[in-house]
Amino acid sequence: MKSYIIVYIILILITLFEVSLTAGIFSYLIASTIILVLASIKALLIALFYQHLKYEVDPLKLIPLTAFIIISGLLVAIITSVTPGTFQWSTASSP
Repeated sequence: MKSYIIVYIILILITLFEVSLTAGIFSYLIASTIILVLASIKALLIALFYQHLKYEVDPLKLIPLTAFIIISGLLVAIITSVTPGTFQWSTASSP
């Protein structure tokens, strides 16, 4: 029970830090990168403690781990491919 409360407090502190990043201290790219990393850490904590994956057998741990690795790779690809100020929505009109 004590570990749940500690994880809950850590999740609140991470969330407060994420909200404070929106104050404009960092550039958009750095702030969004930090927020995505912190969101991944929060998702991992929730999966380990509140969904009880910490206590599962090893083969069952591979399923969310595989998804986490794929999502992390996609986040890195998105962050490195978009340069601040150059991203624009497609203006092509549909027929």
